[in-house]
Amino acid sequence: MVSFMGQYNIHICGQSHIDVAWLWRYDPETIYDCCKLTFTRAIDNLRLDEDYVYVQSQAVLYETVEKHFPEIFAEIAKYVREGRWVIVGGMYVEPDCGIPCGESLIRQCLFGQRYFKSRFGVTCRVGWLPDTWIHNWQMPQILKKCGMDYFCFSRGAKGEEIFWWEAPDGSRVLAYRLRWGRFTVDPRPTYGKPDPDLKEFILEVFRRYGLKDAMMIIGAGDHGGGPTYQEIQNVKKVASDLEPEIQVKFNRPDGFFDKIVKEADGLPVLRDELDFELVGDLTNCARIKKRNRLAENLLLSTEKFSLIASKLSSFEYPEKQLNRAWRNVLFNQFHDIIGGSVIPEAEGDAHILYDETFDIGNDLLRKALESISSKVCMDGDEMAIIVFNSLSWARSDVVDVKLKVPSGWKSISIIDPEGKPVPLQIIKHGRNGKLRVLFEAEGVPSLGYKIFRVTRGEAPIGHEDELRAEKDHLENRFYRVSINEIGLIDSIIDKKNGRELIAESLGGNLLQLIEDMGDSEGRLIRYTSDGRIFNRSNVFVGKAWNIASKPTVRVVENGPVRARVRITRSFKTSRYTQEVILYSGLDRIDFNLRVDWHEIHSALKVGFPFNISDPIFTYEIPFGAVTRPMSDEERPLQRWIDVSESDGSYGVTFLNDSKYGCDYRDGMVRLTILRSPTWPAFNTDEGLHEVGYSLHPHIGDWIRGDAVRKGY
Repeated sequence: MVSFMGQYNIHICGQSHIDVAWLWRYDPETIYDCCKLTFTRAIDNLRLDEDYVYVQSQAVLYETVEKHFPEIFAEIAKYVREGRWVIVGGMYVEPDCGIPCGESLIRQCLFGQRYFKSRFGVTCRVGWLPDTWIHNWQMPQILKKCGMDYFCFSRGAKGEEIFWWEAPDGSRVLAYRLRWGRFTVDPRPTYGKPDPDLKEFILEVFRRYGLKDAMMIIGAGDHGGGPTYQEIQNVKKVASDLEPEIQVKFNRPDGFFDKIVKEADGLPVLRDELDFELVGDLTNCARIKKRNRLAENLLLSTEKFSLIASKLSSFEYPEKQLNRAWRNVLFNQFHDIIGGSVIPEAEGDAHILYDETFDIGNDLLRKALESISSKVCMDGDEMAIIVFNSLSWARSDVVDVKLKVPSGWKSISIIDPEGKPVPLQIIKHGRNGKLRVLFEAEGVPSLGYKIFRVTRGEAPIGHEDELRAEKDHLENRFYRVSINEIGLIDSIIDKKNGRELIAESLGGNLLQLIEDMGDSEGRLIRYTSDGRIFNRSNVFVGKAWNIASKPTVRVVENGPVRARVRITRSFKTSRYTQEVILYSGLDRIDFNLRVDWHEIHSALKVGFPFNISDPIFTYEIPFGAVTRPMSDEERPLQRWIDVSESDGSYGVTFLNDSKYGCDYRDGMVRLTILRSPTWPAFNTDEGLHEVGYSLHPHIGDWIRGDAVRKGY
C-alpha cells in the first residue's frame, strides 16, 4: 500500500519527436507525411479538448509548415497565442551535441530563437533534446546564455533524473530526464519498465528528490504522429481514478519547471558531461563529418573577412547568403544526419546542401578577400602573394599556392615583408610559367595578412641539411622519425627535449581493422547474447587485425620545405596509403591517410603507443576540454586528444582534421577512421577517403602545449 502525504502532481505534455531525416528523406516524407499529418492531428486535438497542451521543437519544422502549409501554420500561431501549443528547444534542429563545433551550437540557438521570436513573439525557455546521444559539458552555458533556463533530455543520464547541470563557468540549467507514458489501448503508462503504476512513479520522485511534482510526455515520434485523441481521453480516465491524492493534468513544460524550481535548491548538481550512447555514430558516414568540419571552418572565416571588408570599403556584408549557407550546415547537424544513421538517399540530400554551402562560402570568401586586397598598398608592377589569417592569434605554417610567372624566369624567390627570402619548394611545373609552390609563412598576424613578393632569383634552401628523408626515416631540426621494415613508426625522437615518443611495441601509425557487428544506429553490438535485446556497449569488442602486410615505401618529397615518405599496402579488399610528413620550420609531424575502402561490418582505426607514463587524457569538446579516465570505451572528441604525464612535465597532442571518435586499447590511443554497418541503413562508406592527422609533442600539459591553437 502506497501512502501519500498531501497532493502530488503529474504534468502531462503531448508531443511528437520528429526525425528531420532518418530511414526516410526530408523531402518528400518529413514535409508531406511527418509534419503535415502530425501537426494536423495536434491541431484537431487542441480543438477537441480545451485542456490539452501540445509541445513541439525544431525551427526547421515550423519553417517547413510556414512554406508548404500556411493554413496549418496560422492555426499553430493561434494556439501558441493561447498558450496551449508550446514551442520548446530553441534550436534550428535537434542536433548532435558532440560533433558540431561550439560556434555551430550557438548558431543552432541563434537561428532557432530568432525564428520563434520573429514568427510567434516567443523565446524558448526549455531546451529539448529527447533523442540526442552526446551532450557536451558546455551545453548548460550555451543554453543559459541563449535564453533557456531548463533542459529536457532522455539519453545519457548519469545516475540522476532531476538535477542542476552546471557548465565549467558555473552556468546552470535545471535538467530533467524525460519519461514517456503510453495511454493507448490499456490506459497505463510505460516509461522503461513493464506497465508501472503512476503512484510508483511519483513516489519515486518524492523519495529521491523531495518533490511532489513530476512530468511525463506522451505521443508517438520519430516518424511523427503525436498523441491520438483516444490517448488524451485515456489520460483523463487515469486522472479521474487517481484523484484526489494525485492530480494528473496537461501542462506546459515551463509551467512544470517554474513550479519545481522553487524547491530545487537541494537538488543534485552535475559538474560534468552527460554519458554517451550510440558512439558508432561518431564515425558513420565519414564524408558528412569531414564536410561538416570544412563547412564550419569556411563559413566562420567568411564571416570574419566579410565583416572586415565591409568596414574597409563599400563591400556589403552578405548576411542573406551567409544565413542560407549556415541553414544548410545546421540542417545537416540534425543528430541522425551528422551521426550517419540516415539511409543513403538522405545522405545524398545532405551532400547537395553541402555543395551549395561550399559554392556560397567560397564565392563570398573570394569576394571579401579581393575587396580587402584592393586596399593593400603594393607596387604596381610587382608580383605578390597575400597570405590571410582568419584566427584570433598569429599563425606560422606552410602555404601551398599556384603561380604564373613570366616565361623567361628560370627560378624564383619569395621575399617576406622584411626583405628576407623564405625557403620555398616547387612541387609542380606546368606549362606557360605555371607553378605550384610551397613556402613557409611565419607570424601572419591575427585577423590580418602578410605580403610576400615573388621575384626572379634563387630561393634559400631552408635550414640547410636539417630536413631529409630516406625510406627508413625522416628528420628535421625538431624530430627524427624512424620507419621499420613493415612500414610502421618504431621511434620518434623529440630532439629538442631529448624524449622518445613511441613506446616499445609493434609500432606507431598502426592501422587496425576490427570486426564490427554493430548497426548504423551507432550501437557497437546489435544484440545481447540472448539475441533479442539491443546492447549499449561503447567498446569495439570484435576481432582485430593489424594491417601490417608488406608495404611499398618510397620517398615522395625531400625538401627543402617539406619531406614526405609514402607507405602503400593492401589488406583484405581495401588499399591503404599513408604518408609521413616533416617540414623544415614546423614542430609538428603530419600524417595523411588515403583509403580505398571496400569492407563491410568492419571498423578502421589508426593508433599510436605513446611513451607517456601515468597518462592524463584530455579531449577537446565544443568551446572547451574535458579530462576523462583511461578507458577502452569509444569517446567523443573534436580536433584533438592530448596525452600528458600526470606530473604535467611532458605530453603529446594527437590532432585530426575530420574525426570525432577515439579509444585507448592495448597501450595505444586509437583514432576511429571508418565504419561499415549494413543495417538498418546500408552505410558502408565504400570508396575513397582521405584524412589528415598530426602529432605535436610538447613540454608541460595540454594548456602549456597550446593544444587548442594547434588544433587549427
